[in-house]
Amino acid sequence: MSRACTPSAWKENGDYAQAELFARAALHHNPRDVWANHALAHVFEMEGRIDEGIRFLAESVPQWSSSFFAVHTWWHQALYHLERAECDAALALYDGPIRGVRSLEWVNLVDAASLLWRLSLRGVDVHDRSVTLAADMAEAIDAPTYIFNDWHAVMAFGLAGRVDLDEHLLSENRRLAVGTNRAVAGRAGMALLEGFSSFAAGRFNRPSTCDRRAVRRHAVGGSNAQRDVVDLNADRRRGPGGEHGLARQLVAERAPGAGNCRGTRPALAGNAS
Repeated sequence: MSRACTPSAWKENGDYAQAELFARAALHHNPRDVWANHALAHVFEMEGRIDEGIRFLAESVPQWSSSFFAVHTWWHQALYHLERAECDAALALYDGPIRGVRSLEWVNLVDAASLLWRLSLRGVDVHDRSVTLAADMAEAIDAPTYIFNDWHAVMAFGLAGRVDLDEHLLSENRRLAVGTNRAVAGRAGMALLEGFSSFAAGRFNRPSTCDRRAVRRHAVGGSNAQRDVVDLNADRRRGPGGEHGLARQLVAERAPGAGNCRGTRPALAGNAS
């Protein structure tokens, strides 16, 4: 297990060269190591090596497509396509391997909500899909236990126009969150829930949705790639003139020397509603 998880630790701490080195070593030892495969997919995303990432995941499908991590890996493939403004390809992955088979597993629900939100930011009409997903997430939700999951439920509820579910979920987290989850809610989680709920309603002025420095979002869990959706909201608010500078800044922070790989991303458009 340590051989497989080491590259994940490196990539989440920003050392992508070490992450790639350990991931490739683990895959050489076991080509079906889904954790190492996943870490390498992150490296390609974070360094802006999009074509390489698409090719790598396409060629390695037989090694991971039947694993518990399959949906999440397809999600990474969809992110690559979004980086190339190939929204139809990303949507086809949503309708196929990501949500073609209904799942109430949170690891899969989170990926579905995240992808729909990102597609909506690019102007894709995802309302009907969001309604279906929101119904499934409402069925899966219990008492607040992990605010990262609830954050993604807010995305689905907001896209579907389910203000009632949004408000109920926010209220439950304010009243019932306990222990570590309550601490995380105070540090960052509630700011993200409230901010994304407001963003979905067309109110873009909450700092947590628009300013990547305004909330300690790492506290809620997940990966840098998953939390990047905050930056995408900032792009949407800035409009066509703002996202290229942010993209260059992200690449420079993650992988010095990687250049302007992500700067070709088109302006995000459309409303998250």
